[in-house]
Amino acid sequence: MPAGRAIPACAALAVAVCAHATDWDASLDMRLVAADAPTSFIDGGLGILRYGDDRDGVQLGRARLAVSQDLGDLLTLKIDASAWGQHDRNPVDVTEAYFQLHPYPFGDWRPRLKVGAFYAPISLENRAAGWESPYTLSSSAMDSWVAQELRTIGAEFKLEWLGTHSGHDFNAGAVVGVYGWNQGAGDSLTDSGFTITDWQGSLFGRVGRPNGVTGANDEYQQFDNRAGTYVGLDVHYLDRITVEGLHYDNHANPGVG
Repeated sequence: MPAGRAIPACAALAVAVCAHATDWDASLDMRLVAADAPTSFIDGGLGILRYGDDRDGVQLGRARLAVSQDLGDLLTLKIDASAWGQHDRNPVDVTEAYFQLHPYPFGDWRPRLKVGAFYAPISLENRAAGWESPYTLSSSAMDSWVAQELRTIGAEFKLEWLGTHSGHDFNAGAVVGVYGWNQGAGDSLTDSGFTITDWQGSLFGRVGRPNGVTGANDEYQQFDNRAGTYVGLDVHYLDRITVEGLHYDNHANPGVG
């Protein structure tokens, strides 16, 4: 298997500013890359890593700007945009953009509604700002695929039971999501297999390049009139143990598109 290495030369230059109920989060990640690998799938090749040997030298890892704007006491608008330096369709693009309604808890119950484009609650690994992993530079193969091809463009409702507030040892939650425009999910996985990267597909970008070996995939499209769904449960025991389960199905018709 081809191997490569990317060394963060300057990472985690972060700024958070709060003014007039607006939170800004900015970061810049620069890297010194030395790779012994074929051209990356992102650049239209068959390499499973983010960088191939055509990308040696100083590279932009990620330049990120996110904004969170309160719209009253119960509603928040969140937008996350990044530049990756990967010659994508757009040099700067959006990875998430959504409204979040968070009513006050009633008793031990806390509801939450998200509407827009965002990540489904799939990962226990990518928990940092910008859906990054706080543990490693690259994500696991599974989360690398999720970042490339999966995004909820629709609505998600979650109801949490705050058991620890009433003396119990655990909290629990249930979530349901309904979405569209993600019926091409799996195309890039078919083309290049599982990959190892920290790159994330954007809402208006693509995976791969039109002149590449496998061509370019536009992920966020609607081929038929079927909505995708997911349902999940999570349990948190004393902030020590977390157990989550999620059933995710985009219900795509493979004969259309």
